[in-house]
Amino acid sequence: MLPPAKGIGTFPLQQSISDRGIRRFPYSTDLNINNLTYEDVFTTETPHSLGETWAAMLWDLYWAFSNAQGWDADLYKGKGGNNKAIRLVFEGLRLQPCGPGFVDGRNAILKADELLYNGENKCLIWAAFAKRGWDFLLSKDLAIIVATASKLLICLPDVYRL
Repeated sequence: MLPPAKGIGTFPLQQSISDRGIRRFPYSTDLNINNLTYEDVFTTETPHSLGETWAAMLWDLYWAFSNAQGWDADLYKGKGGNNKAIRLVFEGLRLQPCGPGFVDGRNAILKADELLYNGENKCLIWAAFAKRGWDFLLSKDLAIIVATASKLLICLPDVYRL
């Protein structure tokens, strides 16, 4: 199940929900519709554009979970992939350090998966971020890259499949 493109802030602009709205692109898991990747972080000039790139990655994460583990309409007690994705992002917010960057946010989501689900979703999480050009080599220091690479080896066939 691929979600349709969804614009943000379309109503005040009198656009349809599938138009781009206030963002450069509508949210979509289709890279032909929203082609933002990690590389765009380095050429953006505003905090809003940074957030737009992060939100595109989280959109992919949400739909990767929903497609792999189902969608549950019960937002409070549901057990679907959409519920897990939301919970991981929220728990990740609690785990990340003050003044986080993209690496901190991603790592906090991975840590939340370890704490909540014994790391059973790590390959799905890595694949969602890799889809937008962000793999295990993007880290703050070499020790983390080496430790992460050894843990990720079991995921490598899945990482680039989404």
